[in-house]
Amino acid sequence: MDFAPQVEPPPYDPQKAKQLLAEAGYPNGLDAGEFVPIPSFFSVSEAAVYYLNAVGIQPEKGTMGALIHPIAEYLAGKEIGQTH
Repeated sequence: MDFAPQVEPPPYDPQKAKQLLAEAGYPNGLDAGEFVPIPSFFSVSEAAVYYLNAVGIQPEKGTMGALIHPIAEYLAGKEIGQTH
């Protein structure tokens, strides 16, 4: 894009990421909860999960169904998790 500033991305440094996680109180990594990829970006999400795993962040890969069900409940006027 011509209007976007050219910014040099930070270097990929998994050891530095692990050090920062340890300093933040997560020396053994952390469970990041559910990660639901957007359908048109599955390959990008696979790469993101790989890079997160490399530094000790463990996302659980979910499916669109896990995301769609609460949205459908919300659109139907129910409280999330309400059974009737």
